[in-house]
Amino acid sequence: MPKRLHWLLIPISIVSGLFNLIGTCVLIMIIAKQFKLPLWLIVGLFIVVILLNILGPIINYTITTYTLEPQEFTFKTGIINKQARHIPYNRIQSIERIQPWYMQLFHLVQLKIE
Repeated sequence: MPKRLHWLLIPISIVSGLFNLIGTCVLIMIIAKQFKLPLWLIVGLFIVVILLNILGPIINYTITTYTLEPQEFTFKTGIINKQARHIPYNRIQSIERIQPWYMQLFHLVQLKIE
């Protein structure tokens, strides 16, 4: 039975995307000033960028699944370009555990499998 990643991945991804969002908004403001774009277009661009920042993690959460099978670990993702990674347990050389401070609050951990 396929499992999904933890639901807290959505708000964590949205918050971490805010840093990219700030850079994008500054770029929009520079371009808008340079080309003297109308206010409605600038506001529209800001709304589109913010919606993409919110919808991206939600869509990623819904399309990403993993399965722990007896012989292998399977990780599936993608809508148009679907990918399925099958990793046999005997091929795993290391598992790195990453736990930033904000994930420690919820007892979550990110695993990096090599």
